[in-house]
Amino acid sequence: MVGNIERNQHAEAAPIDSAMMIARKPLKVPPQIARSFLADMRAYFQATSELTRDEIAAHQLHVLSSYFRRGDKEMRLE
Repeated sequence: MVGNIERNQHAEAAPIDSAMMIARKPLKVPPQIARSFLADMRAYFQATSELTRDEIAAHQLHVLSSYFRRGDKEMRLE
């Protein structure tokens, strides 16, 4: 028993109304940019220093930011 509710009595999640969901078109990134992104991500995971990883991530953020649409959430480095 969890609190005053038994395990099998938890409220079911409300079904998502498909009419309320907004269909977003995928970003249109040229194939050359996409290949460059994949190559940089491979380099990112093979990098041993944090500085190199930060450089790769910052470069890709800069490159991909030009393909964002108005209203897209902003990407951040963390």
